[in-house]
Amino acid sequence: MNKEPLINIIVPVYNTEKYIRKCLDSIVNQTYRNLEIILVDDGSTDSSGDICDEYAQIDARIKVIHKENGGLSSARNAGLDVCTSGGELIAFVDSDDWIDIKMYQRLYKKIIEEKADICSCDYYEINSETGYINRVESLRTAIFHLNELEKRKRILIEGGRLVCCLIKKNLIWDNNLFFPEGVLYEDNAIGSAIFLAANSITKVSEPFYYYRQENSSTTRSVDNYNYFDRLKTSVMFLDNLKRMG
Repeated sequence: MNKEPLINIIVPVYNTEKYIRKCLDSIVNQTYRNLEIILVDDGSTDSSGDICDEYAQIDARIKVIHKENGGLSSARNAGLDVCTSGGELIAFVDSDDWIDIKMYQRLYKKIIEEKADICSCDYYEINSETGYINRVESLRTAIFHLNELEKRKRILIEGGRLVCCLIKKNLIWDNNLFFPEGVLYEDNAIGSAIFLAANSITKVSEPFYYYRQENSSTTRSVDNYNYFDRLKTSVMFLDNLKRMG
C-alpha cells in the first residue's frame, strides 16, 4: 500500500500548445508518484486540449476537464470541484511553466519534518522573449507557529506564489477560499488568505519552479494592466482577512 498521501495537482490550460508538453512531462515524471493530475482545458482554440487528452491516455493519474473559456480562476475552481473526494494535499501549476522533478518529494518531506500546513520553494523567472533568468525567493523566511499578528504582518510583506507551494487541502475547503472569477490578480485575493489560514508555513530554499514570463502576457503588459482589478482583489483580500478573524 502506498503510504504517501495523494497530492491533487490542478493545471489550468489555455492555448499553450507551445509549452504544455514540457509542463506535463515535468509533472508526470515527479519522484513523488501518488498524484492526481487535473488538467482543465479552459476552452482552448489551439491543440492544447488534444494534447491533454493524449497524456491522459498514457498516464492513468491524469483527469481532463474540457470547459468553455472562463479565465484562470474559473479553471482553477473547476479543478477544485473534482478533487473534493480524495487527496490531503493540493498544488497548482500553470501550463506554460514547468517544475523540477523533485519538487513535490522535497516539499512533502519538509511538511512532514516541520508539521507544517504549507511548504513553499524558491523559483526562477524566465523571460521567453529575452532569455533572461532571475532567481526569486518565494518567501524570505519560514513563517512557523508565529502569533497571528506577526504572521499577518510577515505574509503581507513577503507574499508568496501559490504555484510554488504544496498546501494542506483543508485550508481551502474549511475556509471556503475559492478563486474570484472575472478579475485578474486572483492570487492577490486568495493566495495570501490561504497563507493566513495556515497555522504553520515552511519553505525550502531551492528553486524548484520555473515561471515563464512573456512581455505580452495578460498580467505583465503595461497596456493590459487593470488597476481596477488590482484594487478589487485587494479589497477581496481584506474582506477575507476580516472574515477569518
